[in-house]
Amino acid sequence: YKSIAEKLKAVKVLDPACGSGAFPMGLLNRMAEVLQRIELNTNVYEQKLAIIENCLYGSDIQSIAAQITKLRFFISLIVDCERDASKPNFGIPTLPNLETKFVAANSLIAKKKQDRQRNLFENPEIEPTKEELAKVRHEHFMAKSASAKRRLREKDQELREKLAKLLADDNNFAPEDAIQLAAWNPYDQNAVSKFFDPEWMFGVTDGFDIVIGNPPYLRIQELRKFNNDLADYLSDNYKSAVGSFDLYVTFVERGLQLVKPKGVMYYIMPVKWTNSSFGKGLRSILCEKSFISSIINFEAYQVFEASTYTGIHCFKQSKSLAYLELDRDMKNNQELQNYLSSITYNDFVNININTSEAWVLTNKKVNTVLEKLNKCPYRLSDVFDKIFQGIATSKDDVYFLYDCRVINPFEIEGYSKYLKKNVVIENGLVKPLLKGEDVHRYEPLSSDRFVIFPYDLSNDKAKLFSEQQIATLFPKGYLYLKECEDELRGREKGRFNNDKWFMFGRGQGINYGGIPKLLAPEISFGGNFMFDSNGQYYSTTTIYGYIKKEDISISYETLLAIMNSRLCWWFLKNTGTVLADGYYRYKPAYLKPMPIPNVSIETDSAIRTMIKNLLVLKDEKEKKIVADKIEQEVFSLYGLNKDEISIVIL
Repeated sequence: YKSIAEKLKAVKVLDPACGSGAFPMGLLNRMAEVLQRIELNTNVYEQKLAIIENCLYGSDIQSIAAQITKLRFFISLIVDCERDASKPNFGIPTLPNLETKFVAANSLIAKKKQDRQRNLFENPEIEPTKEELAKVRHEHFMAKSASAKRRLREKDQELREKLAKLLADDNNFAPEDAIQLAAWNPYDQNAVSKFFDPEWMFGVTDGFDIVIGNPPYLRIQELRKFNNDLADYLSDNYKSAVGSFDLYVTFVERGLQLVKPKGVMYYIMPVKWTNSSFGKGLRSILCEKSFISSIINFEAYQVFEASTYTGIHCFKQSKSLAYLELDRDMKNNQELQNYLSSITYNDFVNININTSEAWVLTNKKVNTVLEKLNKCPYRLSDVFDKIFQGIATSKDDVYFLYDCRVINPFEIEGYSKYLKKNVVIENGLVKPLLKGEDVHRYEPLSSDRFVIFPYDLSNDKAKLFSEQQIATLFPKGYLYLKECEDELRGREKGRFNNDKWFMFGRGQGINYGGIPKLLAPEISFGGNFMFDSNGQYYSTTTIYGYIKKEDISISYETLLAIMNSRLCWWFLKNTGTVLADGYYRYKPAYLKPMPIPNVSIETDSAIRTMIKNLLVLKDEKEKKIVADKIEQEVFSLYGLNKDEISIVIL
């Protein structure tokens, strides 16, 4: 027990975003409780005092937060003082000075030391100065009189200035950094340091044993509104600062710099970084360092007051990730404590983490089904040759015609939102157009929209017509485009102010309109795929098209059944990113990992027949019966049993 107590008293703990000090305070109470059980008949006040001086440290960018933290620690000490009315001040001792324990500083900005294979304080004059400064701060921690505090603070400043000069002369820091180090005054209660250096501020040279916290959640776009310089600094100095990153991922990376190699970090923060694009940088760092151990995901159960799903993250040396999802609400902290105390290693799912791509984190039941699916020989990416987004004109109001009707075998009439009138265009210059709202699960495709399509498809590849060709072949269409010419030339700051002023803004999707394909809206609640069997439709950017490889024997109908199935929807929900109201993005990146099984010729033929019958049925009850049979065929394809199906359809 004595050895345990000694090691516990030597632990150094940092909260780099301590706020009002709730986390360090919780750890103080926990450490004191453990020590009281080991060391009987000890003075609780003296015990807490030693823990505060030797073990606990904190930083926050708001000076008021640091002040509140100190106040909480003062109160914690006072309540454990033994009152004696016969003594001055009822026997309550003078409270310690916590200025060099909890500081106001920007924890994300570090001072860059020279990269050299030696201790920072190696100069013969530096080491004694450092020791003297540590002695002064120890004396100040317990100083009682105002005069003693003033004398020690003056000595502290003198030593800081001397040490900063020695460091600059010794090339440990750039001169301008050394000046800023010396200027930092821990006793200025209203100042906020622009940097955070635990060696300079706390005398901690080799990292912390434990880093804890609830880092702030703030997207980079919001940070730029009030602190663009910090946003630029993070983007330039943090590998985790990828895309539209959130501030908390940089706090994880900073924590890795501050914790010892065999130390541990505990953060309460959102879990979205595990499968979102902005988390790729942090995932890469953690995989490289093999430094993440477990996540307890609270999901929709609001254990803490937060605007997003949060979880307890444990970061330490580990080859795999232990993952657990909360399965109920916690009414109070005691219930949460009981729950956390009751869980065992067997409650977690063990997940190998070896990629910076999105991590698939699921509970044990879900993981069992996913593991079975992943035994399939193919993925969706093996089946489709092209997955493409619909056309991008960069001026839809000109190119799209609405409420169209065929007025003769050669022409259509439709409404132009740009000209605010109906126009007549030759059939050869327009193509049927679908928007996301037009594509629904097992419903025949139809639309009363057309798109002006100034491309020649006669050689199976879209080639832009010349202006003379359009004028000659499609005179009515040409007159319409000429009415819109100034608008089309002015697109994208004049990028189209040339002889190709009538072309689309982008070339995506223009070659695939006349090819059989599956179509689906990008954002959907459940699968809403449909088969464009004749390849007659073009689509907007809100729709993705899927063209299978020529050597794939599985029919489009069977692929349609799989992608419309509740199994595919379940897979996406457990591996993709949810939007508002339960909708998901059917982006290629999310769908490509979908497992695809072997399909026999007989099963493929049976599903094709069922889908063809389904598409001509009018009665809703009959349609549901056939759709349910198709669902069962999909479950059979994957070999799911009743228990596994029940997990999928919950």
